[in-house]
Amino acid sequence: MELTITQTEEGNFKYKFVINEVNSKQIILTKEVHECIKKYFKPKTKRKEKKPAPAPKIDDVRAYFKAKGYTLDSANKFFEYYDSMNWFDGRGNPVLSWKGKANLWMKPENKIKEEVKTTSSSFFGK
Repeated sequence: MELTITQTEEGNFKYKFVINEVNSKQIILTKEVHECIKKYFKPKTKRKEKKPAPAPKIDDVRAYFKAKGYTLDSANKFFEYYDSMNWFDGRGNPVLSWKGKANLWMKPENKIKEEVKTTSSSFFGK
């Protein structure tokens, strides 16, 4: 199939479709219609490929988890998981903000357990 487009003296556009030697079709379109067709079939611009944010250092991750009140073990697991994936998530998307991903790992069961000191007093009288 072949398509040739030529402009007429009136400013319109002549579209000639040649399918094979026997079958061909020719139509004339206005400039406005031609511009609409060009715009519709314009090649799509490629999106910029997102790259992961710079990988944090393990010490930064540990400090962040500690500041939020979470265990060192959970910080290590988080770092090892994403580091092994080159800072892409499970769906193949780049980790754009490691702190955002870290917040998803912060579960209540990973909170640092605070020791509760109780003082018992005896209410039993003599």
